[in-house]
Amino acid sequence: MQCFAVSRNLEKVRTEKKGVFMRDTIDLNWKEFGNALLNATPNGVVVFDNALQALISNQPARNCLGVYPGSFLAATVPSLTASAQRVLSGGAVETGLVVEKNDSRYSVLLGPVYHDDAAIGIIAIFEDMTALTNITNRMKGFQQLAIELDTIIDSSNDGLWICDGNGVVVRTNPASEK
Repeated sequence: MQCFAVSRNLEKVRTEKKGVFMRDTIDLNWKEFGNALLNATPNGVVVFDNALQALISNQPARNCLGVYPGSFLAATVPSLTASAQRVLSGGAVETGLVVEKNDSRYSVLLGPVYHDDAAIGIIAIFEDMTALTNITNRMKGFQQLAIELDTIIDSSNDGLWICDGNGVVVRTNPASEK
């Protein structure tokens, strides 16, 4: 589990009985606190204005996607430009988008950011799904091996009974039924 510092000047005072931070004694720098919150997630988070220029990006978005404040969506992740325009014009959240960048796959959520009932930009959340894709591919490989093993067992002319560690039969082949 990662811990993120909210402020270098944050005075942490705990009550002796409960170990809880006392609200009155914490002097927060809200800009640093906001950055700490954004960087606390492993997902990339970027806020774009109406011109699709990045206003805010957290550390994962900068490191993995190359999206920095001031960069334009069309230059950094061009495949999302059309979807982002739809979100800005229609206000509906778009999910299920997939982006491939730097040998990684990301599931992307785009949602509008409102102020005074007007869309003033969008928020983009990039969830790295590379590990999930790799696990899925490995599972498909294991599934294929299981199918091949079943084919071998079923094609044997010898009667085979496969038992678990307690001697309970878990599988037989057609030859064992003859």
